[in-house]
Amino acid sequence: GFINNIGSYYLINEDYKTALKYYGKALKKEPKDYTAIKNSAIAARRMKNPKLETKYLQMLVKYGPENDAAAAKTRLMALGK
Repeated sequence: GFINNIGSYYLINEDYKTALKYYGKALKKEPKDYTAIKNSAIAARRMKNPKLETKYLQMLVKYGPENDAAAAKTRLMALGK
C-alpha cells in the first residue's frame, strides 16, 4: 500500500530509521504485511541491528512465503538465534 511505498522510498535512500517508522505504521494496520516485514528485516540488517533484524526474520518465518521463510531461518541460524 501507500505507506509501504513511502517506507520503500526511505529504504532506497538509505534512511533506514525513517523507513522502519513507515513499515511499522503499515504493520500496525496489517500485522502480517509481507512487504513491510521483509523490508523491515532488510532495513534492520543494513542498520547492523541484529536484535531488530531477528524480530522481523521471525515474523518472516511465520508469515512469509515458503522460500522467504526458509531464507529467514538460515539467516536466524547465522545470527545464532
